[in-house]
Amino acid sequence: MNALTALYNSYNTAEKNNLVGKTELIKEKTVLLPIFHTNKRSKGNDIIQITLTKGGEFIKADWVAKDEYIIFPVTENSIARSSGVAAHPLSDEMSYLSKEINLKRHEDYIEQLLGWHDYIEQDNHNDTFISIKNYILKETIYMDVVKGILGDIFFEISDKYIVHYKDNKGKEIKWKLDKIFITFQVENHDPMKENYTVTTDKSLHNNYIAYVQAKNNDREQNVCNISNKSTYCLSKHRGILGSSKLISVSNNDETYYGRFQSGEEITSIGYETSQKAHLMLKYLLENRNNSRKLGNSTYMVSWFSDDIENNQDLQVANSILLDNRDELEDDLDLDTDEISDTNDSFGGQFAKELNDYLSGKEKTISHESMYYVLIIDKISNGRVSIKYFRQIPKSDLIERVGDWYKSTSWTSYNYRLGKMVKQSPSLYQLADYILGKEVKEKERAKIICKND
Repeated sequence: MNALTALYNSYNTAEKNNLVGKTELIKEKTVLLPIFHTNKRSKGNDIIQITLTKGGEFIKADWVAKDEYIIFPVTENSIARSSGVAAHPLSDEMSYLSKEINLKRHEDYIEQLLGWHDYIEQDNHNDTFISIKNYILKETIYMDVVKGILGDIFFEISDKYIVHYKDNKGKEIKWKLDKIFITFQVENHDPMKENYTVTTDKSLHNNYIAYVQAKNNDREQNVCNISNKSTYCLSKHRGILGSSKLISVSNNDETYYGRFQSGEEITSIGYETSQKAHLMLKYLLENRNNSRKLGNSTYMVSWFSDDIENNQDLQVANSILLDNRDELEDDLDLDTDEISDTNDSFGGQFAKELNDYLSGKEKTISHESMYYVLIIDKISNGRVSIKYFRQIPKSDLIERVGDWYKSTSWTSYNYRLGKMVKQSPSLYQLADYILGKEVKEKERAKIICKND
């Protein structure tokens, strides 16, 4: 099995177990996104949420809190926007939502909006969409946003759509209106229930998914090389680290010259297949329990076929890769007592299940349960490469990790705890000892390799 197939199958497993689109938990944990959607994290001054009545009347506008995520639908072209003008169907930048700022972009946005509305009218009604659509078509969003945020504060807007005003301390503040991202929520008349937001309204998400699937069913169908299904296939795939892509067609003809007429002939990947594989990888990269940054542009993700969310918190990578004495504390926010317990435990962060399995207490691990490890590297601003992929039966993995700790665990001095502890060296420690030099930190000697 290759990496893309493993990611695609893992998404399907998550879908069967109702782990996709758990938007009600977006403030608590990483969300595995529904297909044809993406997310965006707020910087505190770049995303505004507009609140509407059910009838589409403007109520207020608020900045989305810093580090809070929003979810919104995207199109095949808008996820990358390589063409320069490619509107998202609902939430987007002001340059698309306001005709005053960029008429060409706004017309493309309205076209996307009305295309979805045509599907809505075919007995596929959705109240949240209708409320937002009715408001957008009033064409009042330009001043609604500025006045909704500033209220009675005096402001000026320059010809480059920069809003200037002074705060209550007289300090001049400015923000670029065309780059502000807009999302929506519709007021719920029941005070005991949450408002309907583009981020959390699952009925809206499902409506858009059904709309895109209906459109794709009318397009040319080919056999996807990953899912082995006849479906709509595409050559434009979403980026995985910013705009850098894991799958792309080379612009250089010599890459396939003499064998194929075009880059698209090399492989055939379905739109939904691509979405599922990329969204699964995106989730793993964003989920702290599954990912680890190895260098400036290199990341490792690991996951279990029967525990995609890693609810058991089995930090296989952390327990073997990291120096439990140093990096583990910084990375997992553990205090000194926890680190002491971790180092004294056989198997580090992997200790509990490892000990239970090897001692015979844990007998439920299926031989069909797999462990996947994938390393990707951003080799340029446009390309991401897979440097390593391996799948191992979970039972085999645990036995191998057990052998590692049995054969490499010895008692050594922990300079931070100031005592002797029994532990296995991490791979970083081994590199330090082999390639490092002795340095003094706070009157204590430490061997460390300075070369990244």
